[in-house]
Amino acid sequence: MKGKQMSTNQSNHKLNFKEGYLIPQAIEVEEAVLGAILLENNKDTRFAINFLEVDDFFKLEYQYIFKAILSLYSKSDDIDLIIVLEELKKLGL
Repeated sequence: MKGKQMSTNQSNHKLNFKEGYLIPQAIEVEEAVLGAILLENNKDTRFAINFLEVDDFFKLEYQYIFKAILSLYSKSDDIDLIIVLEELKKLGL
C-alpha cells in the first residue's frame, strides 16, 4: 500500500500508509475559511464555496458545517451562523 491514501470510516481522516502519519492539516486555516464564509457574504466566500469540497476539511465537525453551507448554497439561501446551525439540525448533523 505504498503511498496510498485512505479514509477511515467514522472520522474520514486521510492517512498516508507509507509514512504512517496523518496528512498535513491546518485546523486554524479551516477555522478561518469557515469563519469567513459565515461572517462575510461576498465573491471571495462564494469562490471558496465553489472551490472547496467537504473532504477538504480535516475535522469531522468542520466537514459537517461545510456540508450544511453547501446545502444552503445549492438552494441559494442566505448563509450565516444561525441559518447554518438550523441547517445542521435539519440535516441531522
